[in-house]
Amino acid sequence: MNSSYLWLGLGFLGQGIFSARFLVQWIASEREKRSIIPVAFWY
Repeated sequence: MNSSYLWLGLGFLGQGIFSARFLVQWIASEREKRSIIPVAFWY
């Protein structure tokens, strides 16, 4: 395994974590029955 695979994996992991914030926002909005942006969205 060379370093390019490590960076590729790290990039996919970072993108997945970044994208998960929108899942958090969607779930919170569904629970409140209105569009909200929870504090967890920013962290």
